[in-house]
Amino acid sequence: DAAAGQGACNCALIKPNQAGTLTETRAALEAARRNGWQAIVSARSGETEDVTIVHLAIGWRVPYLKVGSFARSERMVKWNEGLRIGERIGMGLRTR
Repeated sequence: DAAAGQGACNCALIKPNQAGTLTETRAALEAARRNGWQAIVSARSGETEDVTIVHLAIGWRVPYLKVGSFARSERMVKWNEGLRIGERIGMGLRTR
């Protein structure tokens, strides 16, 4: 909220592993939305093949997910999970 008051940003990188709890992560996301910012949910580098981050991004309706390139299996599994869910709920893949 402090950065918003100064007009310093227009987007927030949401990192559940740094927020401490999912409740705190969700609060950060809501603060970004309250200030009209875009959000990007971000996985940490060196992560496992756990796909929870993908489920959080989709469940929280965050249109951007940062999980890295297709070079490593722990990243590829996240991309594949996002594609599977997108197909099930009728969302197309958007890349930038």
